Amino acid sequence: EGASFFYGSSKVFEGVSFQLDDARTALVGENGAGKSTLLKCLLGELELIDGQIVRSRGLKIGYVPQETPPGLGTKTVREVLEAALPAPDGSEDWKVDVLLDEIGVTYETAHQAFGSLSGGWQRLLLIAAAARLAEPDLLILDEPTNHLDLSNINTLETWLDQDPRLPMLIVSHDREFLQRMTTRTLFLRSDGAHSFKTPFVEAREALLQRDAADAVRRQL
Repeated sequence: EGASFFYGSSKVFEGVSFQLDDARTALVGENGAGKSTLLKCLLGELELIDGQIVRSRGLKIGYVPQETPPGLGTKTVREVLEAALPAPDGSEDWKVDVLLDEIGVTYETAHQAFGSLSGGWQRLLLIAAAARLAEPDLLILDEPTNHLDLSNINTLETWLDQDPRLPMLIVSHDREFLQRMTTRTLFLRSDGAHSFKTPFVEAREALLQRDAADAVRRQL
């Protein structure tokens, strides 16, 4: 609500208001529009200069950043997945076995170093862990198709479609992925946030029409 963030005197975004509900929302904006900064504010890593973020009580957020977090490379695949479980006492480790079986990861692969996997498979497993094991109320994905080839993108879409009730906020430059996987679109620009209850292509057309109408009004 009325969210603003500045680095010193440089505005990143100002007066931004929107609501995330049970939809899959695409967050779109040009490079430098403040998308990554906005995500950090939503995650509590940065504090707003002005405005507020209102969260439901007990909200659990699953988050997968653009790049693999440091320190995971030497852990085994299984250890990385187990770290995503809500219960650290080992009582839910069976969920990892179920997930590994579902996605076809062999016993040998599960016990090799996470860093030995390709960048695409590292990304897929981190997303699977966040979406399927962490039991979030909201899943935030920052450029989820990074490092993924077409086959892995198809695999990712299949996984995400298995739980259509999971609300998501997805930042991506892959417009085709956004068109297929999201139902709402949020444009972040220098003049604030513009929200549309449609996928990317329809939302972009609606935003262009709105901009054109505003330009006409300014000339009157």
